[in-house]
Amino acid sequence: MSGFEPEFEPEFEPGSGTRFESGTAMGCPTATNIVMQADGGLARVHLVAGRVTSRQSRRLAELADQLGNGIIEITNRGNVQLRGITAGAELSLRDQLVDAGLVPGPDGDPWAGTTVIAATAGLDPHESPDVLPIASDIASALGSIRREWLAQKFAVLIDGGRSGLMHRPFDLTVGVGQESTDVCLVSLGTPLRGEPGRRSPVAVPRARVAAFVSNLAQACADDGQRRGQPGRVAAFVDRLDEQELWHVIAAADPEVHVDGPGLIVDRPHFSQVLRSGPVGTFVQRDPNLVYISAIAPLGRLTASQLRGLATLAEKSDDEMRFTSWRSVLLPHVPEARADVVVRQLERLGLHCDPAHPAANVVACSGSTGCNAGLGDVQAHAHELILRQVGSAPWAPDAVVHLSGCEKRCAHREAATITLVAVASDRYDVWRRGQCVELAVSSRQALAFAAASGNDSTVEKT
Repeated sequence: MSGFEPEFEPEFEPGSGTRFESGTAMGCPTATNIVMQADGGLARVHLVAGRVTSRQSRRLAELADQLGNGIIEITNRGNVQLRGITAGAELSLRDQLVDAGLVPGPDGDPWAGTTVIAATAGLDPHESPDVLPIASDIASALGSIRREWLAQKFAVLIDGGRSGLMHRPFDLTVGVGQESTDVCLVSLGTPLRGEPGRRSPVAVPRARVAAFVSNLAQACADDGQRRGQPGRVAAFVDRLDEQELWHVIAAADPEVHVDGPGLIVDRPHFSQVLRSGPVGTFVQRDPNLVYISAIAPLGRLTASQLRGLATLAEKSDDEMRFTSWRSVLLPHVPEARADVVVRQLERLGLHCDPAHPAANVVACSGSTGCNAGLGDVQAHAHELILRQVGSAPWAPDAVVHLSGCEKRCAHREAATITLVAVASDRYDVWRRGQCVELAVSSRQALAFAAASGNDSTVEKT
Protein backbone atom coordinates (compact mmCIF):
# COMPACT_ATOMS: atom_id res chain seq x y z
CA MET A 1 0.00 0.00 0.00
CA SER A 2 1.15 3.50 -0.69
CA GLY A 3 -0.32 6.29 1.37
CA PHE A 4 -3.31 5.78 3.68
CA GLU A 5 -5.70 2.93 3.09
CA PRO A 6 -9.06 2.88 4.93
CA GLU A 7 -8.86 -0.81 5.77
CA PHE A 8 -5.21 -0.74 6.91
CA GLU A 9 -5.31 -4.38 7.85
CA PRO A 10 -1.80 -5.09 9.06
CA GLU A 11 -1.40 -8.63 7.87
CA PHE A 12 -0.89 -8.08 4.17
CA GLU A 13 0.61 -5.56 1.83
CA PRO A 14 -0.52 -5.66 -1.82
CA GLY A 15 2.50 -6.41 -3.93
CA SER A 16 4.40 -8.10 -1.10
CA GLY A 17 2.79 -11.49 -1.61
CA THR A 18 2.55 -14.07 -4.36
CA ARG A 19 -0.06 -16.45 -5.68
CA PHE A 20 0.65 -20.10 -5.03
CA GLU A 21 0.01 -21.05 -8.61
CA SER A 22 1.80 -18.24 -10.41
CA GLY A 23 4.24 -16.68 -7.99
CA THR A 24 3.28 -13.20 -9.20
CA ALA A 25 2.42 -10.16 -7.09
CA MET A 26 -1.27 -9.72 -6.51
CA GLY A 27 -3.93 -7.87 -4.52
CA CYS A 28 -5.65 -8.57 -1.25
CA PRO A 29 -5.99 -12.12 0.05
CA THR A 30 -9.36 -13.84 0.22
CA ALA A 31 -10.49 -17.39 0.80
CA THR A 32 -10.28 -18.00 -2.95
CA ASN A 33 -7.16 -15.90 -3.58
CA ILE A 34 -4.47 -17.08 -1.18
CA VAL A 35 -1.29 -15.03 -0.97
CA MET A 36 2.17 -16.33 -0.12
CA GLN A 37 3.90 -14.59 2.76
CA ALA A 38 7.03 -15.27 4.80
CA ASP A 39 5.24 -17.90 6.90
CA GLY A 40 3.23 -19.51 4.08
CA GLY A 41 -0.13 -18.78 2.51
CA LEU A 42 -2.47 -16.11 3.84
CA ALA A 43 -6.25 -16.53 3.47
CA ARG A 44 -8.81 -13.95 4.58
CA VAL A 45 -12.41 -14.92 5.40
CA HIS A 46 -14.90 -12.06 5.20
CA LEU A 47 -17.66 -12.04 7.80
CA VAL A 48 -20.84 -10.02 8.34
CA ALA A 49 -20.49 -8.06 11.60
CA GLY A 50 -17.73 -10.52 12.50
CA ARG A 51 -20.29 -13.23 13.27
CA VAL A 52 -19.61 -16.97 13.31
CA THR A 53 -21.35 -19.92 14.92
CA SER A 54 -19.61 -22.32 17.24
CA ARG A 55 -19.55 -24.93 14.45
CA GLN A 56 -17.91 -22.47 12.09
CA SER A 57 -15.40 -21.49 14.77
CA ARG A 58 -14.44 -25.14 15.24
CA ARG A 59 -14.02 -25.57 11.50
CA LEU A 60 -11.75 -22.51 11.32
CA ALA A 61 -9.66 -23.93 14.17
CA GLU A 62 -9.47 -27.30 12.43
CA LEU A 63 -8.38 -25.72 9.13
CA ALA A 64 -5.81 -23.55 10.89
CA ASP A 65 -4.29 -26.68 12.44
CA GLN A 66 -4.52 -29.00 9.43
CA LEU A 67 -3.72 -26.66 6.55
CA GLY A 68 -2.00 -23.73 8.25
CA ASN A 69 0.34 -22.92 11.11
CA GLY A 70 -2.41 -22.81 13.74
CA ILE A 71 -2.66 -19.01 13.89
CA ILE A 72 -5.96 -17.20 13.41
CA GLU A 73 -5.75 -13.42 13.06
CA ILE A 74 -8.50 -10.86 13.56
CA THR A 75 -8.34 -7.96 11.12
CA ASN A 76 -9.23 -4.30 11.48
CA ARG A 77 -12.55 -4.94 9.75
CA GLY A 78 -13.59 -7.81 12.00
CA ASN A 79 -12.63 -10.47 9.48
CA VAL A 80 -10.34 -13.43 10.14
CA GLN A 81 -7.18 -14.65 8.48
CA LEU A 82 -5.57 -18.07 8.48
CA ARG A 83 -1.79 -17.99 8.28
CA GLY A 84 0.83 -20.44 7.06
CA ILE A 85 -1.42 -22.22 4.56
CA THR A 86 0.54 -25.03 2.91
CA ALA A 87 1.18 -24.73 -0.83
CA GLY A 88 -1.21 -27.00 -2.68
CA ALA A 89 -3.88 -26.83 0.03
CA GLU A 90 -5.75 -23.83 -1.37
CA LEU A 91 -8.51 -25.78 -3.12
CA SER A 92 -9.13 -27.95 -0.08
CA LEU A 93 -9.28 -24.85 2.12
CA ARG A 94 -11.72 -23.12 -0.20
CA ASP A 95 -14.02 -26.15 -0.44
CA GLN A 96 -14.10 -26.67 3.31
CA LEU A 97 -14.83 -22.99 3.95
CA VAL A 98 -17.69 -23.20 1.44
CA ASP A 99 -18.99 -26.33 3.19
CA ALA A 100 -18.90 -24.48 6.53
CA GLY A 101 -20.92 -21.60 5.13
CA LEU A 102 -18.01 -19.19 5.57
CA VAL A 103 -17.58 -18.56 1.85
CA PRO A 104 -20.63 -18.17 -0.46
CA GLY A 105 -19.36 -20.43 -3.25
CA PRO A 106 -16.28 -21.78 -5.00
CA ASP A 107 -15.75 -18.50 -6.85
CA GLY A 108 -16.32 -16.37 -3.77
CA ASP A 109 -18.30 -13.14 -3.63
CA PRO A 110 -16.69 -10.06 -5.21
CA TRP A 111 -18.58 -7.86 -2.74
CA ALA A 112 -17.60 -9.84 0.37
CA GLY A 113 -16.20 -7.53 3.00
CA THR A 114 -17.36 -4.37 1.22
CA THR A 115 -19.96 -3.42 3.83
CA VAL A 116 -18.44 -2.94 7.27
CA ILE A 117 -20.54 -3.13 10.43
CA ALA A 118 -19.45 -2.98 14.06
CA ALA A 119 -19.61 -6.25 15.98
CA THR A 120 -21.83 -4.50 18.53
CA ALA A 121 -24.57 -3.92 15.93
CA GLY A 122 -27.94 -5.04 17.28
CA LEU A 123 -26.52 -5.48 20.78
CA ASP A 124 -25.52 -2.10 22.17
CA PRO A 125 -28.57 -0.17 23.45
CA HIS A 126 -26.78 3.08 22.58
CA GLU A 127 -26.55 2.15 18.90
CA SER A 128 -29.25 2.45 16.29
CA PRO A 129 -31.21 -0.78 15.86
CA ASP A 130 -31.40 -0.12 12.11
CA VAL A 131 -27.73 -0.76 11.29
CA LEU A 132 -28.15 -4.39 10.24
CA PRO A 133 -31.21 -3.91 7.96
CA ILE A 134 -29.65 -0.82 6.35
CA ALA A 135 -26.42 -2.74 5.77
CA SER A 136 -28.39 -5.55 4.16
CA ASP A 137 -30.18 -3.10 1.87
CA ILE A 138 -26.89 -1.49 0.84
CA ALA A 139 -25.22 -4.84 0.18
CA SER A 140 -28.10 -5.84 -2.08
CA ALA A 141 -28.03 -2.52 -3.95
CA LEU A 142 -24.28 -2.71 -4.57
CA GLY A 143 -24.60 -6.12 -6.19
CA SER A 144 -25.54 -4.65 -9.57
CA ILE A 145 -22.28 -2.71 -9.98
CA ARG A 146 -19.27 -4.04 -11.88
CA ARG A 147 -16.96 -4.63 -8.91
CA GLU A 148 -13.77 -4.73 -10.97
CA TRP A 149 -13.86 -0.95 -11.51
CA LEU A 150 -13.79 -0.25 -7.79
CA ALA A 151 -10.58 -0.71 -5.82
CA GLN A 152 -10.18 -3.95 -3.90
CA LYS A 153 -10.33 -2.10 -0.60
CA PHE A 154 -13.46 -0.13 -1.55
CA ALA A 155 -15.66 -0.25 1.54
CA VAL A 156 -18.85 1.20 2.97
CA LEU A 157 -19.14 1.64 6.73
CA ILE A 158 -22.62 1.57 8.26
CA ASP A 159 -22.24 3.14 11.68
CA GLY A 160 -24.85 3.29 14.43
CA GLY A 161 -23.00 5.92 16.43
CA ARG A 162 -21.05 3.77 18.90
CA SER A 163 -18.81 1.60 16.79
CA GLY A 164 -15.68 3.68 17.21
CA LEU A 165 -15.05 3.50 13.48
CA MET A 166 -16.27 6.96 12.50
CA HIS A 167 -12.73 8.36 12.68
CA ARG A 168 -11.60 6.00 9.90
CA PRO A 169 -11.99 7.26 6.32
CA PHE A 170 -13.93 4.65 4.37
CA ASP A 171 -15.02 5.20 0.77
CA LEU A 172 -18.54 5.87 2.00
CA THR A 173 -19.71 6.10 5.60
CA VAL A 174 -23.39 5.91 6.47
CA GLY A 175 -24.26 7.31 9.90
CA VAL A 176 -27.48 6.00 11.39
CA GLY A 177 -28.57 8.06 14.41
CA GLN A 178 -30.19 6.35 17.37
CA GLU A 179 -32.79 9.03 18.04
CA SER A 180 -34.03 9.28 14.46
CA THR A 181 -33.45 6.84 11.67
CA ASP A 182 -35.58 8.73 9.16
CA VAL A 183 -32.42 10.43 7.88
CA CYS A 184 -28.97 8.94 7.43
CA LEU A 185 -25.76 10.91 6.97
CA VAL A 186 -23.39 9.84 4.22
CA SER A 187 -19.76 10.93 4.14
CA LEU A 188 -17.77 10.73 0.91
CA GLY A 189 -14.22 9.49 1.44
CA THR A 190 -13.71 11.18 4.81
CA PRO A 191 -14.50 10.23 8.41
CA LEU A 192 -18.10 10.86 9.45
CA ARG A 193 -17.74 14.12 11.31
CA GLY A 194 -19.45 17.40 10.56
CA GLU A 195 -16.63 19.33 8.98
CA PRO A 196 -17.36 22.43 6.91
CA GLY A 197 -16.88 22.54 3.18
CA ARG A 198 -17.33 20.17 0.28
CA ARG A 199 -16.74 17.06 2.38
CA SER A 200 -19.59 17.70 4.83
CA PRO A 201 -21.91 14.70 5.18
CA VAL A 202 -24.93 14.42 2.94
CA ALA A 203 -28.34 13.94 4.57
CA VAL A 204 -30.29 11.16 2.84
CA PRO A 205 -33.73 9.75 3.73
CA ARG A 206 -33.30 6.32 5.24
CA ALA A 207 -35.64 4.76 2.67
CA ARG A 208 -33.37 5.95 -0.17
CA VAL A 209 -29.92 5.60 1.37
CA ALA A 210 -29.16 2.21 -0.21
CA ALA A 211 -29.92 3.53 -3.68
CA PHE A 212 -27.92 6.70 -2.96
CA VAL A 213 -24.85 4.72 -1.86
CA SER A 214 -25.16 2.41 -4.85
CA ASN A 215 -25.45 5.34 -7.26
CA LEU A 216 -22.36 7.02 -5.82
CA ALA A 217 -20.42 3.76 -6.03
CA GLN A 218 -21.56 3.40 -9.63
CA ALA A 219 -20.35 6.94 -10.44
CA CYS A 220 -16.97 6.10 -8.88
CA ALA A 221 -16.79 2.84 -10.86
CA ASP A 222 -17.69 4.66 -14.09
CA ASP A 223 -14.92 7.16 -13.41
CA GLY A 224 -12.51 4.33 -12.73
CA GLN A 225 -13.45 2.63 -15.99
CA ARG A 226 -12.93 5.86 -17.96
CA ARG A 227 -9.52 6.30 -16.36
CA GLY A 228 -8.59 2.62 -16.67
CA GLN A 229 -7.93 2.34 -12.94
CA PRO A 230 -10.24 0.96 -10.22
CA GLY A 231 -11.75 3.85 -8.30
CA ARG A 232 -11.72 5.15 -4.73
CA VAL A 233 -14.30 7.71 -3.64
CA ALA A 234 -11.85 10.13 -1.98
CA ALA A 235 -9.70 10.39 -5.10
CA PHE A 236 -12.79 10.62 -7.30
CA VAL A 237 -14.24 13.50 -5.27
CA ASP A 238 -10.88 15.30 -5.12
CA ARG A 239 -10.82 15.49 -8.92
CA LEU A 240 -14.18 17.26 -9.03
CA ASP A 241 -14.81 20.97 -8.71
CA GLU A 242 -17.75 22.11 -6.60
CA GLN A 243 -20.22 22.17 -9.47
CA GLU A 244 -19.20 18.73 -10.68
CA LEU A 245 -19.48 17.32 -7.16
CA TRP A 246 -22.99 18.71 -6.77
CA HIS A 247 -23.90 17.17 -10.12
CA VAL A 248 -22.72 13.75 -8.93
CA ILE A 249 -24.66 14.08 -5.66
CA ALA A 250 -27.79 15.28 -7.44
CA ALA A 251 -27.56 12.43 -9.92
CA ALA A 252 -27.38 9.97 -7.01
CA ASP A 253 -30.47 11.54 -5.39
CA PRO A 254 -31.80 14.98 -6.42
CA GLU A 255 -33.51 15.59 -3.07
CA VAL A 256 -30.57 15.23 -0.68
CA HIS A 257 -28.70 18.12 0.93
CA VAL A 258 -25.34 18.72 2.62
CA ASP A 259 -25.43 19.44 6.34
CA GLY A 260 -23.48 22.17 8.03
CA PRO A 261 -20.42 21.87 10.27
CA GLY A 262 -20.56 20.26 13.67
CA LEU A 263 -23.74 18.29 13.05
CA ILE A 264 -22.37 14.93 14.09
CA VAL A 265 -20.19 15.85 17.01
CA ASP A 266 -22.94 17.95 18.57
CA ARG A 267 -25.48 15.12 18.57
CA PRO A 268 -25.47 13.11 21.82
CA HIS A 269 -26.09 9.80 20.07
CA PHE A 270 -22.95 10.29 17.99
CA SER A 271 -20.73 11.79 20.68
CA GLN A 272 -19.92 8.76 22.83
CA VAL A 273 -17.96 6.80 20.27
CA LEU A 274 -15.81 3.94 21.45
CA ARG A 275 -12.43 4.73 19.93
CA SER A 276 -10.48 1.86 21.42
CA GLY A 277 -13.32 -0.64 21.45
CA PRO A 278 -15.34 -2.07 24.32
CA VAL A 279 -13.50 -4.38 26.71
CA GLY A 280 -15.39 -6.06 29.53
CA THR A 281 -19.07 -6.76 30.22
CA PHE A 282 -21.86 -4.62 28.76
CA VAL A 283 -25.65 -4.72 29.05
CA GLN A 284 -27.50 -5.49 25.81
CA ARG A 285 -30.86 -4.18 24.65
CA ASP A 286 -32.39 -6.98 26.67
CA PRO A 287 -31.27 -5.97 30.18
CA ASN A 288 -31.15 -9.62 31.25
CA LEU A 289 -28.39 -10.30 28.73
CA VAL A 290 -24.86 -8.96 28.39
CA TYR A 291 -22.14 -9.12 25.79
CA ILE A 292 -18.56 -9.72 26.89
CA SER A 293 -15.67 -8.38 24.84
CA ALA A 294 -12.20 -9.81 25.43
CA ILE A 295 -8.80 -8.69 24.15
CA ALA A 296 -7.00 -11.15 21.92
CA PRO A 297 -3.36 -10.05 22.41
CA LEU A 298 -2.07 -8.55 19.14
CA GLY A 299 -5.28 -9.70 17.45
CA ARG A 300 -4.18 -13.34 17.32
CA LEU A 301 -5.74 -16.59 18.48
CA THR A 302 -4.44 -20.14 18.48
CA ALA A 303 -6.61 -22.95 17.20
CA SER A 304 -6.94 -24.20 20.78
CA GLN A 305 -8.19 -20.81 21.97
CA LEU A 306 -10.74 -20.67 19.16
CA ARG A 307 -12.07 -24.10 20.13
CA GLY A 308 -12.42 -22.89 23.70
CA LEU A 309 -14.34 -19.83 22.50
CA ALA A 310 -16.63 -22.09 20.48
CA THR A 311 -17.43 -24.05 23.63
CA LEU A 312 -18.31 -20.85 25.49
CA ALA A 313 -20.49 -19.68 22.60
CA GLU A 314 -22.44 -22.95 22.67
CA LYS A 315 -23.49 -22.22 26.25
CA SER A 316 -25.08 -18.89 25.29
CA ASP A 317 -26.62 -18.31 21.87
CA ASP A 318 -24.17 -20.32 19.73
CA GLU A 319 -22.63 -17.15 18.32
CA MET A 320 -19.40 -15.22 18.68
CA ARG A 321 -18.13 -12.13 16.90
CA PHE A 322 -14.73 -10.90 15.83
CA THR A 323 -14.42 -7.14 16.17
CA SER A 324 -12.72 -4.34 14.24
CA TRP A 325 -10.70 -3.70 17.41
CA ARG A 326 -9.19 -7.17 16.87
CA SER A 327 -10.92 -8.57 19.93
CA VAL A 328 -13.55 -11.28 20.48
CA LEU A 329 -17.13 -10.64 21.57
CA LEU A 330 -19.53 -13.18 23.10
CA PRO A 331 -23.13 -11.94 22.83
CA HIS A 332 -26.37 -12.98 24.55
CA VAL A 333 -24.75 -14.13 27.79
CA PRO A 334 -27.23 -14.36 30.71
CA GLU A 335 -26.24 -11.72 33.24
CA ALA A 336 -26.06 -14.36 35.99
CA ARG A 337 -23.30 -16.20 34.09
CA ALA A 338 -21.20 -13.15 33.19
CA ASP A 339 -18.57 -13.53 35.91
CA VAL A 340 -18.11 -17.21 35.13
CA VAL A 341 -17.65 -16.51 31.42
CA VAL A 342 -15.13 -13.75 32.14
CA ARG A 343 -13.04 -16.18 34.23
CA GLN A 344 -13.21 -18.78 31.45
CA LEU A 345 -12.09 -16.22 28.87
CA GLU A 346 -9.16 -15.25 31.08
CA ARG A 347 -8.18 -18.92 31.40
CA LEU A 348 -8.10 -19.12 27.61
CA GLY A 349 -5.49 -16.36 27.57
CA LEU A 350 -7.81 -13.49 26.63
CA HIS A 351 -8.26 -10.38 28.76
CA CYS A 352 -11.49 -8.71 29.87
CA ASP A 353 -9.82 -5.90 31.84
CA PRO A 354 -9.55 -2.70 29.75
CA ALA A 355 -6.50 -1.72 31.84
CA HIS A 356 -4.51 -4.76 30.69
CA PRO A 357 -1.52 -3.59 28.61
CA ALA A 358 -2.56 -5.86 25.75
CA ALA A 359 -5.33 -3.32 25.10
CA ASN A 360 -2.73 -0.68 24.26
CA VAL A 361 -0.23 -2.58 22.10
CA VAL A 362 -0.60 -2.99 18.34
CA ALA A 363 1.74 -4.90 16.05
CA CYS A 364 1.84 -6.28 12.53
CA SER A 365 3.05 -9.79 11.71
CA GLY A 366 6.65 -8.57 11.33
CA SER A 367 9.53 -10.49 9.82
CA THR A 368 8.16 -13.88 10.86
CA GLY A 369 5.02 -13.40 8.79
CA CYS A 370 5.46 -10.59 6.25
CA ASN A 371 7.88 -10.40 3.35
CA ALA A 372 8.41 -6.69 4.05
CA GLY A 373 9.08 -7.08 7.79
CA LEU A 374 12.55 -6.23 9.08
CA GLY A 375 12.09 -7.10 12.75
CA ASP A 376 10.32 -9.71 14.86
CA VAL A 377 7.76 -7.26 16.20
CA GLN A 378 5.43 -10.03 17.38
CA ALA A 379 8.03 -11.31 19.84
CA HIS A 380 9.00 -7.81 20.93
CA ALA A 381 5.36 -6.76 21.37
CA HIS A 382 4.64 -9.80 23.58
CA GLU A 383 7.78 -8.98 25.56
CA LEU A 384 6.53 -5.42 26.06
CA ILE A 385 3.09 -6.59 27.22
CA LEU A 386 4.58 -9.05 29.74
CA ARG A 387 6.97 -6.35 30.95
CA GLN A 388 4.09 -3.98 31.61
CA VAL A 389 1.85 -6.45 33.48
CA GLY A 390 1.85 -5.44 37.14
CA SER A 391 3.21 -1.97 36.40
CA ALA A 392 1.21 1.24 36.55
CA PRO A 393 -1.48 1.06 33.84
CA TRP A 394 -0.96 3.03 30.68
CA ALA A 395 -3.42 5.80 29.84
CA PRO A 396 -6.64 4.29 28.42
CA ASP A 397 -6.15 6.03 25.07
CA ALA A 398 -2.43 5.28 24.78
CA VAL A 399 -1.37 3.34 21.69
CA VAL A 400 2.02 1.67 21.48
CA HIS A 401 2.62 0.51 17.93
CA LEU A 402 5.37 -1.85 16.79
CA SER A 403 5.81 -1.91 13.03
CA GLY A 404 7.94 -4.33 11.05
CA CYS A 405 8.75 -1.71 8.43
CA GLU A 406 8.18 1.92 7.55
CA LYS A 407 4.72 1.29 6.07
CA ARG A 408 3.15 1.04 9.56
CA CYS A 409 0.21 -1.04 8.36
CA ALA A 410 -1.13 -2.03 11.79
CA HIS A 411 -1.90 1.52 12.89
CA ARG A 412 -1.86 4.24 10.24
CA GLU A 413 -2.64 7.06 12.63
CA ALA A 414 -0.15 8.75 14.94
CA ALA A 415 0.37 6.69 18.09
CA THR A 416 1.67 7.57 21.53
CA ILE A 417 4.79 5.58 20.75
CA THR A 418 5.67 3.96 17.43
CA LEU A 419 8.62 1.61 17.10
CA VAL A 420 9.60 1.13 13.46
CA ALA A 421 11.93 -1.79 12.74
CA VAL A 422 14.92 -0.83 10.60
CA ALA A 423 16.85 -4.09 11.14
CA SER A 424 16.40 -7.37 12.98
CA ASP A 425 17.05 -5.84 16.40
CA ARG A 426 16.94 -2.09 15.67
CA TYR A 427 14.09 0.40 15.86
CA ASP A 428 13.47 4.03 15.11
CA VAL A 429 11.39 5.48 17.92
CA TRP A 430 8.56 7.93 17.23
CA ARG A 431 6.78 9.79 20.00
CA ARG A 432 3.44 11.41 19.18
CA GLY A 433 4.32 11.68 15.49
CA GLN A 434 7.90 12.92 15.97
CA CYS A 435 11.04 10.81 15.55
CA VAL A 436 13.05 10.92 18.79
CA GLU A 437 15.55 8.05 18.42
CA LEU A 438 17.20 6.35 15.44
CA ALA A 439 18.22 2.70 15.15
CA VAL A 440 18.28 1.92 18.87
CA SER A 441 18.35 -1.65 20.15
CA SER A 442 15.09 -3.44 20.83
CA ARG A 443 15.91 -3.38 24.55
CA GLN A 444 16.23 0.41 24.49
CA ALA A 445 13.15 0.83 22.31
CA LEU A 446 10.95 -1.30 24.58
CA ALA A 447 12.19 0.53 27.67
CA PHE A 448 11.29 3.85 26.02
CA ALA A 449 7.84 2.55 25.10
CA ALA A 450 7.17 1.23 28.61
CA ALA A 451 8.14 4.57 30.16
CA SER A 452 6.18 6.69 27.71
CA GLY A 453 2.92 4.77 27.48
CA ASN A 454 1.05 7.19 29.71
CA ASP A 455 1.25 10.01 27.16
CA SER A 456 -1.96 10.65 25.22
CA THR A 457 -2.14 10.00 21.53
CA VAL A 458 -2.19 12.87 19.08
CA GLU A 459 -5.24 11.62 17.26
CA LYS A 460 -7.67 14.50 16.83
CA THR A 461 -10.32 12.77 14.77
